[in-house]
Amino acid sequence: AYEIVSRDWSSDVCSSDLINSGNCRILYPMSIRDLHFVDDKGNSVKGNGRQIVSDDDNLPVGRAVGADYKLIDNKSIWDSVQAGLAGTKHEVVSCGTVNDRSLGFVSIKIVDDFKAANRQTKSVMNVLWGHGGNKAVIARSGFTVVVCQNTYNAAMAEDSDFKLSIRHTAKADVLDLSKAIDAHIGVVAEFKAAMDSLDSVDADAEKARKIYTGFLSGGETPDTKTGISRLTNSVDDMVTLFRVGLGNAGRTMADVFNGATDYYSHESSGGRSNAWKQFVSSEFGSGNTRKSEFFDVLMSPASLAETVKRGEKVMMELGV
Repeated sequence: AYEIVSRDWSSDVCSSDLINSGNCRILYPMSIRDLHFVDDKGNSVKGNGRQIVSDDDNLPVGRAVGADYKLIDNKSIWDSVQAGLAGTKHEVVSCGTVNDRSLGFVSIKIVDDFKAANRQTKSVMNVLWGHGGNKAVIARSGFTVVVCQNTYNAAMAEDSDFKLSIRHTAKADVLDLSKAIDAHIGVVAEFKAAMDSLDSVDADAEKARKIYTGFLSGGETPDTKTGISRLTNSVDDMVTLFRVGLGNAGRTMADVFNGATDYYSHESSGGRSNAWKQFVSSEFGSGNTRKSEFFDVLMSPASLAETVKRGEKVMMELGV
């Protein structure tokens, strides 16, 4: 079960097509209900836990919670985001829930499009939250390379998600987004500089293969035919995307980065045959994590050198 609404940024649409409280589809009513169990005599007994429920379909949302858990429903988060953005030029470009409605998000465009590594790039500030203790209200920066729709989510402060606090006022609970917006603007500038730097460093298919092999294998050669096949196929896919993926030319370290993000955005988990599974992995799951880890490798000369060394070792053992 999920809901997602998004807007095609490349299209000019009228105001009625913009995402708002009337069409975002995540403002369903929610409540917390007591959990019960059946004892050995068949009697219903109230347990210690409670369950968050979406009242439109009467299905559970997230894990069971304790007596002290305070539900902040999607509508409260939506209203708080809107109040926190008051007076700031912005546009809500997507919103939705994943993982059976246990994780929600609102993506907000604040910074104009820009070029990074000579690629037209869009950025958003993502506000995310979880129900049932899955995730506090946080913010992080998201980037999309327009031509290929490769995505990358960047931490906004201290290598972790930017924590947002809800402050209570006489009128409403308001998310204090001012520091998050400043952090997002700073991350956009840092990301652009990083990508431009990668684009200034030459790379060829052999170097890309060593990096991908070292990253995917961790320096350990698989000990089964299935493991070897999985590794070599994934490396081959990344090298192909490095060379001829949309927006890539197979010439620089920026192409190396985009080859990996292309793979984890579109190919790593479900691919075209299961686009929803692929989307969740790319933006919220293992694909998202691996993209961040790969970016960190490329940004650290020591980590990159070690990854190349690991790749050379595994390739030699495989006879590649």
